[in-house]
Amino acid sequence: MNNKSEPEFESDYFEDTEKISQADYSDPNAEKNIHETNSIFRLITENMQDIIVQLDINGIRQYVSPSYKNILGYEPEQLLGGSGFELIHPDDMDRIKNLFTEQIKNPSPVRASIRSRHIDGHYLWLEVISNPIFENNSLTGFIIVLRDNTEQKNTEEELKIQSDRLELVSQNLGAGLAIISKDYKTIWANSVLKKLYGDDIEGQICYSTYNKRNSICPDCGVHEIFTTDKEMVVHEQKGVDVNGNVTWGEIIATPVKDKDGNITSALELVVDITERKKMEEELLKMKKIEAIGTFAGAIAHEFNNILTYILGNISFARMFANTEDKDEIVNVLNNAEQSALDAKKLTKQLLSFAKGAPTVIKRGSVTKLLKESISYILHGSNIRCEFFIPSDLWEVEMDEGQINKVIQNLLINSKEIMKDNGTIWISAKNIELGQKNNFSLDAGKYVKVFIKDQGPGIPQEHLAKIFDPYFTTKPKASGLGLAIAYSIIRKHRGLITVESDMGEGATFTFFLPAFPEAEEDN
Repeated sequence: MNNKSEPEFESDYFEDTEKISQADYSDPNAEKNIHETNSIFRLITENMQDIIVQLDINGIRQYVSPSYKNILGYEPEQLLGGSGFELIHPDDMDRIKNLFTEQIKNPSPVRASIRSRHIDGHYLWLEVISNPIFENNSLTGFIIVLRDNTEQKNTEEELKIQSDRLELVSQNLGAGLAIISKDYKTIWANSVLKKLYGDDIEGQICYSTYNKRNSICPDCGVHEIFTTDKEMVVHEQKGVDVNGNVTWGEIIATPVKDKDGNITSALELVVDITERKKMEEELLKMKKIEAIGTFAGAIAHEFNNILTYILGNISFARMFANTEDKDEIVNVLNNAEQSALDAKKLTKQLLSFAKGAPTVIKRGSVTKLLKESISYILHGSNIRCEFFIPSDLWEVEMDEGQINKVIQNLLINSKEIMKDNGTIWISAKNIELGQKNNFSLDAGKYVKVFIKDQGPGIPQEHLAKIFDPYFTTKPKASGLGLAIAYSIIRKHRGLITVESDMGEGATFTFFLPAFPEAEEDN
């Protein structure tokens, strides 16, 4: 059907049929007017593709346009004088008869969709407009305009079937499903999402509905689908449900394309991980409490030993005060003083860990610090060291004193675990990280340093605690060295990690931000 050459269904047709139905029969020239009006009417109806039917007050056909043949297969003569209801699908019959009765009581235009039987027995969907006809202000019948909209109805039905399938699949998965337009509106959402975020989310801006934001979410997977060539984006997103509660969803976003391969919208599969996030937070709290307990217990133990030693020496000093052995008094007071200095040193370490010493960031060479630390820490030992450091290694932003402490702590740890025997391998390289990287670091240039030892390795159950304060497996160690190293690196906007397999040694890796002009200078 070439709709471009036809009048608009809701305006021109309506206006023409209304003129016919409201012809002024009280005019002296009524017969002439009626003839002219009917001529216009027939001219229109016999040259249009939509069906025109005239019914009397009892629903009997008084006129049938030729287009009945083209759409439903019947010759107009076959239908004249018959009931306007005879071809209507049985399931639609009561509804249409009720509309007809209501229109007789309250004459006004009526719209409806019906199924009408084709001559070969199948049914077509027709869109109907019924307009009342008046003669001398009395209702005498109706002008009916019918347009074939079977294709549209079939499309709607197919979309409904697909939507129902999506709904069924997503419900069985227990997941939310939504289609998001390129202007970030929710075109369609399943019942899982509607239950979480409200029944009215369709047609609404997604980031406003799900996240209560005024702009696109920072890690929006849909935005990435629309602006890149990615076929799938997986990310976690925080949201706020209809009751104001915080929700977490793992979202898989994929593009929806037309037949030409152009992206028209995005499909989001949303798995509710709110409970998992709560469990992770509780687990993290428990670990923090456990770490604080270990930390507090170790501090109490350290200070108890120091105070015991100080009090013991003071008692000795009191005993010798009544004798003439002044040298012994001086000796025990010196011991007490040394214990107090040890306490001061411990306090300084704790403050360094808790707050971090003031940092003086300068441009510097990691290569220089590594070589100096190796020379100092391994002096006089049987441990060998092998370097693999490129000559064009970038300089970094660092407080030399603090990074030197990190390197020394790592080397001391390796030296002690290797029991003065074996090899330490040290390497470094330049690396540039993008916006989304596996290290949760800011995008930019970094120097990555590896320190690998030949020790027995670290048990898997200890790896997660290796940087916890006061966690140690060495009898005489304080358990603060690696914790302080971790704290310093984080304060430098870097990262430190450890990997180990039993019997294969351990590899400590840390990242430091490269000096902004490092690449150009090198």
